Amino acid sequence: MKKYFLDSFPDICILILVFNAAQHCPTMLQLFEEHTLKHYSYLRDTMPNLVPALKVEIIQRNRMFAALSYPVIDISEMDIMR
Repeated sequence: MKKYFLDSFPDICILILVFNAAQHCPTMLQLFEEHTLKHYSYLRDTMPNLVPALKVEIIQRNRMFAALSYPVIDISEMDIMR
């Protein structure tokens, strides 16, 4: 799994712009990957005047319940060609 770091100012600025846009378009939140949500939490804690309050907890909770509701089946181990 690739690690994503916020090590450059342009990357931080882009994320701040995206998070501000997500404030006005809540459906964007569902498209964020887990590492983006973690970056949101960090940026929100360190720069609350630049990063808006979003309903990230709801998205994380929904993903958790979805993962529990739908078991992952590895079809490569199934004998489909009988």
